[in-house]
Amino acid sequence: MRRNVKKIYFALMLILVRIPILCQVYFIESTIAQLFSQVIQRGQLTLKDRCVLMTAILNNSLCQEEEILINRLLHSVRRGRLQVIDE
Repeated sequence: MRRNVKKIYFALMLILVRIPILCQVYFIESTIAQLFSQVIQRGQLTLKDRCVLMTAILNNSLCQEEEILINRLLHSVRRGRLQVIDE
């Protein structure tokens, strides 16, 4: 499981490179599952979404289901199914 967390972290860091250095950390009252469904419906991964994902990963508070959802988001970005935007 630890190896998966490292893979998730490095893949997310590749996406986060597009975040400006002075990124505000966004805290929203939603779970990773809710975030996943919103992102998939929009077809876009926003700056706010990436900050929420980064915060969740860095807090080491993810269960296995949440790791799977994040992996699916990253896979969708790599396949071109999701756009990464800076809004």
